[in-house]
Amino acid sequence: MTRVGRTNMQRVSDTRCMFPAGPVRRVLVTGSVGWSDRTLIEQLLDRLLSEAREAGGSFRLITGMAEGADLDARRWAGANGVPVLAEPLEVGAYPGPMHRYNELMLTWHPELVLAFKDGFDDDWASAGCVAGTEHMCRIAAESDIPVLLNGQVELAAGSIGGSRGDPVGGVDDIDETGAMAETKWGDTVVRCVVGDITRVEADVIVNAANSSLLGGGGVDGAIHRAAGPSLLEACRKVRAESGECATGAAVITAAGDLGADWVVHTVGPVWDEGRSAELDRLLAGCYGKSMGLAESAGAKSIAFPNISTGVYRYPKARAAELAVGAVRAAIEAGTTLAEVTFVCFDEENFSLCEAWLT
Repeated sequence: MTRVGRTNMQRVSDTRCMFPAGPVRRVLVTGSVGWSDRTLIEQLLDRLLSEAREAGGSFRLITGMAEGADLDARRWAGANGVPVLAEPLEVGAYPGPMHRYNELMLTWHPELVLAFKDGFDDDWASAGCVAGTEHMCRIAAESDIPVLLNGQVELAAGSIGGSRGDPVGGVDDIDETGAMAETKWGDTVVRCVVGDITRVEADVIVNAANSSLLGGGGVDGAIHRAAGPSLLEACRKVRAESGECATGAAVITAAGDLGADWVVHTVGPVWDEGRSAELDRLLAGCYGKSMGLAESAGAKSIAFPNISTGVYRYPKARAAELAVGAVRAAIEAGTTLAEVTFVCFDEENFSLCEAWLT
């Protein structure tokens, strides 16, 4: 196996985020109970709703709590005829840890998070609800979902606040820590990198889609933004012909404005320890079926993201072993693909993937 110090791959910088270029269809509102600027919430939602309606699309609100910013957003939704996708929950009523509730909220696939923090300017942890808002911001940003904090674009991948550089858009050349690992199994080159999958040179880019095939957050949202509206239209045609995509299944479409020729959309499983054996088979199937579709299309190269390791909470080490194992099994069974690339979201996923390329 070869490890290279630098590559020409690119990734979204840790101090930046991509703000949605088009209208937002699903927005998640979260905030501490002390937030009192209802006007700001309404102004932001009014703007997003107007943009969605001008584009001729639907608009959905995702919000969980029955107090504070969440409650203000629910009242706005009721006044404007906007559906709310989650039932209201009283503070303290969720039976498990709040970080699990936050992760559950992200499975609604928001394209944007509006987060509101009250007067605890210097210490996020000074109140449990404020710390919960911080956690929501962080896991959203880690899944490449744009975050507006108190009405300003902010990437919350680490601690919120302080100097974070230019927060909007763009990519940086990968640095020395973003190394590439490469090996060869039979006639197929297999590599892993840290990078932005929308910029990878490959015949096929694999999208970690949801079953609706209509876009969402994370990798799904990034690919749809980069590919443009023609990708969504292609997905709608697939839905019209075949319905939604089942977990573990995959479909293929043209790639729109991406540099690739095709996009394979595959739906990874949401982690549930009680169903681990079944979910392992489904996740492995995402990789094997994606390779099969790529081969049938005549592709010679394919790029995979870290499927299910974001808001679907699949244990990263387990997912890496399954991903590399499934790809290796497909190669050993016979493949026409000359290159397979694992495009990792961060150094943690890269290290876990690299360990199995031996």
